[in-house]
Amino acid sequence: MGLSQGGLIAQAIAMQYPDRVITCVSASTVFDTSGAELAMFSSGAEAFYEQMKAAKIFDESGATPWNHATVTKREYMTWKMAYLAILLPGFPEEVYEEIAEKEFLAGIVTPEQGAICGLAWELWVRLGKLERHHDQLRDNNAVPILFTHGRQDPVIHFGEVERLFKITGNCVLEVHEFGHNFGPPHEQEKLLSRYISFMKRFARAEPSSASRGSVQEAPSVGRDA
Repeated sequence: MGLSQGGLIAQAIAMQYPDRVITCVSASTVFDTSGAELAMFSSGAEAFYEQMKAAKIFDESGATPWNHATVTKREYMTWKMAYLAILLPGFPEEVYEEIAEKEFLAGIVTPEQGAICGLAWELWVRLGKLERHHDQLRDNNAVPILFTHGRQDPVIHFGEVERLFKITGNCVLEVHEFGHNFGPPHEQEKLLSRYISFMKRFARAEPSSASRGSVQEAPSVGRDA
């Protein structure tokens, strides 16, 4: 199971090693390079970016208010906790604090490292590996895949999962009404339990048990506050 970029990685692993993967859950990920670019047009994007602006998470140029070379642990944690409260609303403050502290101790991603990641993605696309991956998804009949995405995702446009679902064999689609994550804690538990049920159900199923066009909705869950 993977979320965001992790969802694409989960797909790639499943397609490369179908004999070693039982099921795959891919959440809030891209179809191609347009996913992040179109995110600003998502239904939940305007409120999200207004909150980011009000909290001064980034300046007008998109830079953080702290310097990578001189930022202190407390400065970084204060910034990261404010960012997480917007991206993942509804969690206790100690959850944000734990994430921020562990991220700081693990090492903050520098602008140079971010640029390398961007170049790696560009190279993957230019070498035709994304196209090959899409071909593998079309031919998939070995690994049951569950795609899930929030209609209000301000990071990756919701249309990306519709495109993935349309081309992929042996898959189902689980739609929820939240953003880039799975909503506040009580709603997150509901969604995660559905994903676990999928994995258990199809762990030993025949490849045809999940097929292209098998839509699953989650109408009982709410919306991000």
